[in-house]
Amino acid sequence: MSNNIWAKSSVQKYWIFFKEKPHTTASIHSDAWLDTDVFNGYKLLIEYFGKIETESAWLNAVTAYLTEENVKKIQTFTFVQSIRLVAVFSQEEYKKYYTKRKNIFGNDPKKYIEEQEKDVKKLTPKDYGISHTQNALTKITELHKLGYTGKGIRICVMDGGFPYVNENPYFERLRKKKRILKTYDFVEKEENVYNETNEHGSEVLSTIGGYIEGMFIGGAFDAEFLLARTEDARSETRAEEDNWVAGAEWAFKNGARIITSSLGYTRFDDKTGYEYKDLNGKVSPASRAATLAVRRGMIVLVSAGNEGDNSWHYISTPADADSVISVGAVDADNWRTSFSSYGPTADKRIKPDVMSMGGNVAVAKGKKGEGYVDGTSFACPLTTAAVACLLQSKPNATWKEIYTALTSTADQYFSPDSSHGYGVINAYRAYYYLNNINEPPKDTLNILKKPIYIKPVYVKKIKGFEVMLCFYVPKDVSIDKIRISMEDSGGNIASESILEPEDKIRLGRNMLVMNKPTLMRLSKIANQKQNNEVILRLWSDNKELGNYNFKEK
Repeated sequence: MSNNIWAKSSVQKYWIFFKEKPHTTASIHSDAWLDTDVFNGYKLLIEYFGKIETESAWLNAVTAYLTEENVKKIQTFTFVQSIRLVAVFSQEEYKKYYTKRKNIFGNDPKKYIEEQEKDVKKLTPKDYGISHTQNALTKITELHKLGYTGKGIRICVMDGGFPYVNENPYFERLRKKKRILKTYDFVEKEENVYNETNEHGSEVLSTIGGYIEGMFIGGAFDAEFLLARTEDARSETRAEEDNWVAGAEWAFKNGARIITSSLGYTRFDDKTGYEYKDLNGKVSPASRAATLAVRRGMIVLVSAGNEGDNSWHYISTPADADSVISVGAVDADNWRTSFSSYGPTADKRIKPDVMSMGGNVAVAKGKKGEGYVDGTSFACPLTTAAVACLLQSKPNATWKEIYTALTSTADQYFSPDSSHGYGVINAYRAYYYLNNINEPPKDTLNILKKPIYIKPVYVKKIKGFEVMLCFYVPKDVSIDKIRISMEDSGGNIASESILEPEDKIRLGRNMLVMNKPTLMRLSKIANQKQNNEVILRLWSDNKELGNYNFKEK
């Protein structure tokens, strides 16, 4: 039963949160409670005052179009916990704003994928084409060599639409192998997600699932995908948060193991929005839904935001959610990008959690092409790809196990902060950590006939933590490759990598000069561990060449 007040008056869209679910005896903390729909009696009563748009069983809430007068009436109901504005459009404006568009795409994309693919364990840097740098930076390529490509892992990509995914050749392998299982457009309320003109979602998807050998390879190209359009790129309204909540529940119902969302909310077009004090993971509906998604067994990754160099400065929501893995951005040289949003949350938790490449990331573009983009939006799916590969190696791993494996092996684990979190992920080391396997030595250097004593020449600080550290190498010793590890006095390794001439280092005749980002982190560790040693060790062929103990002077 319903009247027509909403159709005759200027209305707005509201969240209506209910106190309980009287039709179930399940505990509010149980999964059974979450699985129980909103009480039908409540919905019937709300429908008398306005048109219901969305129902959220997890939040025990609905969204509805209501007049201000009817909002005041509903607020008096004892079963209503709270009411919150969602959108600022009248129903007539809403219908006009979301006018359906014709499908402008063809249905006969050119076939680029060959029947026979190279053994994944034998992929070379050349096979990755323009995507090699972004995959190699976080060592996803090393997981591919172990045979982990995200196979069997279902990922829901929540974004702003996926144009050209139905025809760009970089997605042909996904189409051919039927890896896109289901799609839904929560803006237009239809299954077709390919009508949108903004390519953000397509670009995000390509970093995970794109594939053409010799040109481009995504980080988890054997994963399965659910595509959810929850964002309208033409505006920024609370309606998109409404869609985010609906998308998360849709992902769960359709078997997603991972949600990746390169979306975030701070201020809206109507000049309302959130304040920094609201970023505690408990205020925004999207953050609450993200937390519940993790509780249901999914792993949720969210981009930290691109607000680092503007007045907002901090992460956005739902990146503030406690159980969400929020991802910031570095460039190909491991430097934090200026736009990557800062933490901490309002309740002083470390955010972002980890970092990945978000500067000059290669993506699929248009009907046939590719290009380069910037944003934490792309650091997030690159990390998602790593998580999918890790889950393939240990399918029953919990979000906490994945989170711990990522953060404990990231390059700033011993000194997390509000700009890098725990640092750039190392998917290879995370694999060994997650599966409790001893990591084998990665270098194959020739055994040296005599020991090398590498002595520190100087440590120089420039502009705070920017550091250049030089080591003396005897003239009669030739070094082409060195393994560097950072550890505390207890032998716990914070970071480990192979340094080669083609890396951002210089191997001179008598000096080894290492790159600034690595040494910046060393200096930060030293400064934050004033009473403890932080040791830099240099190795060749698994033999220690020398070490330097950082101590606060």
